Amino acid sequence: MKARMRYAQPRAMSLIDVIVGVSIMLIIFLSIFGAFKLAIELVYSTKAKAGGMSLVSQQLEYVRGLPYTSIGTVGGIPSGPVAQLATTTINNIPYTVRTLVLYVDAPQDGSGSSDSTGVTADYKLVKVEATWTIKNAPRSTFAVTHIAPHGVE
Repeated sequence: MKARMRYAQPRAMSLIDVIVGVSIMLIIFLSIFGAFKLAIELVYSTKAKAGGMSLVSQQLEYVRGLPYTSIGTVGGIPSGPVAQLATTTINNIPYTVRTLVLYVDAPQDGSGSSDSTGVTADYKLVKVEATWTIKNAPRSTFAVTHIAPHGVE
């Protein structure tokens, strides 16, 4: 009597195996796609913020280059040649640049009528803010500097 040898039959994939495999692959590819999308949004947001910071820096350098008596905004107190509100576009992103100039009375030499130097406008405070919108979310950056006149203070 001859012994029959049994060979293992190749097992076919069932429908459940296919569904589980496809589901795992879908989860992996969707997570990779989500990470890629997040990275692109982060790069775009960083580029927009760099543009805003550049505008703020540019405006502050312009103000610092003016003589002390000319530092002010159009229609503001103190008055000067600097626009209070300006709009510009960089890399297809619209920015609004706001500039505020104020007189400041330093408390170190007294305030108001008790000021030892008699000057109540000791220096000027300049604040420049850039605002923009990304995906209906407003973003902004700003910088503040103090500019003092030569002499008394």
